[in-house]
Amino acid sequence: SFEFCTSMVILLNSAFMIYTTNYDIDNLNADPTDFIFWAEFAFTVFYVIELVLKVVVHRFYFFCGTGMWWNWFDVLVVVSGIFSQVLTFATMTGGSSANLTFMRTARILKLAKLSRTVRLMHQFAELRLILNSLLGSLANLGWSIVMLALIFYLFALVFVQ
Repeated sequence: SFEFCTSMVILLNSAFMIYTTNYDIDNLNADPTDFIFWAEFAFTVFYVIELVLKVVVHRFYFFCGTGMWWNWFDVLVVVSGIFSQVLTFATMTGGSSANLTFMRTARILKLAKLSRTVRLMHQFAELRLILNSLLGSLANLGWSIVMLALIFYLFALVFVQ
């Protein structure tokens, strides 16, 4: 229903970000096309409406309930998306002297929007299990790398002698 629709829009936005990144690489110093600008604007408007609807439904519980960290993450992503849209609009209407700096800032803010796909992990139990397994094994992986480095160092000392 609502969560499924939101998930599909997030996936569609992720696919669209692949397209815009490819366009940005092919046209390094060019402004985004009208299609890219308005599509990103539509995604931002959708996310703002989603956030407003969630706040209206959950009210104060939205900010201090069980999923509050995801909700604060959504607020951060929506605010960065709005800021990115303002920067893009300013560079399209303003002069080109600060164009490169603004576009670099906008690209960094797009990474925040891309991180929204991480939010989809809570809906897919199998992917969440794999992600939790990978995150849980990172400490062991670090110690394994330290151990391998120590073994390589010891063998290097032996072979040099």
